[in-house]
Amino acid sequence: MPWIDRLFRHNPFLMWLERRGWYAGNTFPGARFALERLAEREQEEAITGNDTKKREDLLDKFRKAKKERPEHITIREVLGLSLSTIIAGSEPSAVSLTSIFYYVLRTPGCYDKLQDELFTRLPNPASSKYPQTPFTIARSLPYLHACIQEAFRLHPPFAINFERLVPQGGATICNHYIPGGTIVSVNPWVTQRDKATFGDDVDDFRPERWMTQDEEKVRAMERAMFLFGAGSHICLGRNVALMEIYKLVPSLLRMFEISMVDPKKEWTVDTWAVSRQKGFEVRIKRRWNLEK
Repeated sequence: MPWIDRLFRHNPFLMWLERRGWYAGNTFPGARFALERLAEREQEEAITGNDTKKREDLLDKFRKAKKERPEHITIREVLGLSLSTIIAGSEPSAVSLTSIFYYVLRTPGCYDKLQDELFTRLPNPASSKYPQTPFTIARSLPYLHACIQEAFRLHPPFAINFERLVPQGGATICNHYIPGGTIVSVNPWVTQRDKATFGDDVDDFRPERWMTQDEEKVRAMERAMFLFGAGSHICLGRNVALMEIYKLVPSLLRMFEISMVDPKKEWTVDTWAVSRQKGFEVRIKRRWNLEK
């Protein structure tokens, strides 16, 4: 309900306090960190008249932009830029990588099938001291791609609603009229478990669903994937994250034998803005002495 949202989530007074680092409430840890650092810099400058740091970091650059262009950059933009740098640059990739290895190791036959593809299609990693997998090659491996997509689908990093503001005049969404000025949203955890799109087994990790020859089916599934957002507000770091994941997953699997400490133990998920996982423990054994 809009009035409840305004009272608890978008309370103007509490948001004003948050932007100045005076209130953190139930804020995500990354946001608290950004708020605290921003408050420290603002307080330091208020006392000394300048920033005593010798090395300029991104927060300094954001604050400098605010001073030079106050009509465009406000304290809220400084906080938003800082927060996106801290969270968006690290959390989603970490969560996604954890999900990929968790599901691959827990799903019967999946680890062996993926290993078979990697060692059949790629050169022997023992022949190189640094056997990293090129992105273009990794992206061309069908089962690897299917495993990554399926992990993305089952466990998107963000558990928040991606919001949009309905324009003046309103809009009809799914046969329902929504008045202008209303905030509407889509949650990837919902869209990526739509049975009409992904089948009845939406709670199962089944990479093979992405390997169908039905191209229209694949396109429909891809359209329902909202882990990076969509449209004009799609994640700016999407391609960087994909490059990291597609290079790192096969490289680690080729260099190391990886197994779960307790295959029967399920992880726990701590969900706030980011769906962090806990309790996923693995054993890692080097396949070859790569230093020789």
